Amino acid sequence: MSDYMPSTDASFHRWQTDLVAEVEAHATLWGVSADYVTELKEKKAPWDAAYAKAENKQNRTSADVTAKNTELAVYKKYLRIFVTQWLSVNPKVSDADRTRIG
Repeated sequence: MSDYMPSTDASFHRWQTDLVAEVEAHATLWGVSADYVTELKEKKAPWDAAYAKAENKQNRTSADVTAKNTELAVYKKYLRIFVTQWLSVNPKVSDADRTRIG
């Protein structure tokens, strides 16, 4: 089975940005509580910051890359749990919704 999360950092970053936007837009319809939406955004923030810092290849340090990789692992672990709990098995999320969010 292939992984639904993109393998490159840039593709993952776009995917997770779209995922979080979709969750925010459809949280009420999908029954995702405001607390979980807030938590999702709080888990997203460190990844966004680390990715932005490490993305610039001319000005990044090895510590920036290590921090990005650490945040990536932590965030992916969280997202797998979130997706399973709120999107994969949620009958309020249609197959069309799942396809749209990747």
